[in-house]
Amino acid sequence: MINKILLNLQGVVRVPCRALNSYGGGQNDWFDFYNTIGGGKNTHLYFPDDWFFDHVDAKLNSWKLCPIIDDKGLYDLFFYDVNRPEAVASCHNGQWLDAHYCLTDVCHVAEACKAIGSVIVKPSRYSSGGHGISFWHGAEAESIEEILKKNKNCVVQRIVEQHPDIAVIHASSINSVRIMTMLLDGEVKNT
Repeated sequence: MINKILLNLQGVVRVPCRALNSYGGGQNDWFDFYNTIGGGKNTHLYFPDDWFFDHVDAKLNSWKLCPIIDDKGLYDLFFYDVNRPEAVASCHNGQWLDAHYCLTDVCHVAEACKAIGSVIVKPSRYSSGGHGISFWHGAEAESIEEILKKNKNCVVQRIVEQHPDIAVIHASSINSVRIMTMLLDGEVKNT
């Protein structure tokens, strides 16, 4: 099955499978580790994340839709049946919406944050890996209004407390397990 995926991808991204074997050229420890899991020898079955996102994902997905679909402030609309952190409000090009997507203003959002006591403010577009986030706890010197006014595109969420067993991995972030899948010939494939 993996070979079939690679052959199909070869036509889509126009990069020969041997490029995966030589990717990193021994410079990337993670690549070397994952590339040799299959019995301790080099395999062409491993896709490095940056190669996947730069070459494969870019060819298989509509980049015109990305600014809309990848806006964290709209996740409650798109992924209503998936567990996510609870949104308090979101800001889209400077316009604030409450948790029910009704127009509001920064003062009402700040009051909602104060009632909760602790929130996280995340850039909602063009951001990943924790870049640009701000935590606010009621007793902090910087006011929630100051944090909110810095952001034209963001989502404000309640802080998620992870299970202590998972927190052992890295206590100051929410640890996640991600499974990459691909829709190929009408079937979901686990890559």
